Amino acid sequence: MTTAVAHSRRMLVALTEAQHRGPTDTWTAARDRAAKAAGIERSYAARIWNRWQDMKDVSGEALTRLSVAYVALCEANEARERRQIAEGERIALEKAHEIASATTHSSGRERLGSQAASAAAAAPASLR
Repeated sequence: MTTAVAHSRRMLVALTEAQHRGPTDTWTAARDRAAKAAGIERSYAARIWNRWQDMKDVSGEALTRLSVAYVALCEANEARERRQIAEGERIALEKAHEIASATTHSSGRERLGSQAASAAAAAPASLR
């Protein structure tokens, strides 16, 4: 087994895990979908999947196509992570703004109440 074979196997496993649809799906069907998405023959994907420890080498075309599909998967995951982080930051800013607004409004009311009380105290007794 060469490094290229082991690398192909790792990429195929990652692509297969991404294609797996849950408990009602089979790993073979997910592997076949991953192979189709990567652009390699299902039979070659099955060979890598089942016989990777005995394989001496993997075709350059299969390695390249698996690499391209794997990089695309990684980039999609990173983009999803960036979107989730941005959404979390947006929510945190909105909450901070709501808290700041609530604090500002309540302190404004308190200020108005204390101003009204001091004004009432300062008013002549005849106006009270």
